[in-house]
Amino acid sequence: SAWDRPLPQNAAAVTNYAAYTAGVTNAGSEAAVILWTIPADAPDQLYYQSESDPLFWGQIIVADLPAA
Repeated sequence: SAWDRPLPQNAAAVTNYAAYTAGVTNAGSEAAVILWTIPADAPDQLYYQSESDPLFWGQIIVADLPAA
């Protein structure tokens, strides 16, 4: 299942990181809802990692909407 996926190959090498909290409401809390208003200068790629489950992680791709 998706929850049983292995960590990325370079995961063990990642030991120094900073939490990206720009635009996040309730960051670091145990609130049921965490809101993220993505800033215009957000990086193109971000990663998330659960603090309580090491297998709950993933990548977030931030992309501009196409012009209407």
